[in-house]
Amino acid sequence: MQLEAFLEKKEIIDHEAVRDFLGTLWYPLYFLDFETFTWPVPPFDGLKPYQQVPFQYYLHYVEHEGAELQHHEYLARPNIDPRTDLAEKLVNEIPVTACVLAYNAGFEKGRLGELAAFLPQHKEKIDLILENTRDLMIPFRKRHVYHWEMKGLASQKAVLPVLVPELSYKGMEVGHGGEAMDAYAAMSQIEDAGELQRIRNALLEYCGLDTLGMVRILERLREMTEEILNN
Repeated sequence: MQLEAFLEKKEIIDHEAVRDFLGTLWYPLYFLDFETFTWPVPPFDGLKPYQQVPFQYYLHYVEHEGAELQHHEYLARPNIDPRTDLAEKLVNEIPVTACVLAYNAGFEKGRLGELAAFLPQHKEKIDLILENTRDLMIPFRKRHVYHWEMKGLASQKAVLPVLVPELSYKGMEVGHGGEAMDAYAAMSQIEDAGELQRIRNALLEYCGLDTLGMVRILERLREMTEEILNN
């Protein structure tokens, strides 16, 4: 999307504020998204009622400017407490020097904090990840970038269709967090290997689009500032 096309609808871009936000990021840059389940009766020891338990994450990452986009992924097997395996894989895949970007990062930071409390052996690394986590929602929540089609919202589901219309959740078997939680719960009742793989693929596709969407949104923000500097 060109800057001129965005401005034709007389929407808001605070270029200085966007540049300031981009200046808080660095490489290697990791884009993190969790999917969670929550149940009124805790299914595993050490859980509270309705506690959000991460069962899946997706990481897109770029090691340095101009590097190829790569990814890691994790999706727990059904009917297990996923926290230990998930945390151990995550802390081994995110370098302690990385900038971690999440959308509405308070959610991911909350889950990381809970994992650190549950698994003290990983607390040091998780605390460093927490310290280095930044929130891609900030430019939109603060209205540094705003378009009327966002309908007053700053969520990724509101921003993505406007800034990155070529990416869409429409037609996906899993298209939002509630469906992801239901799909993971359904896996615990399924024995057919083919059906399990189909659901796994749908969950991986959904969570992967969440982080890919963050990658593309960040690219649009950079394009906005670069076009102004070049004019």
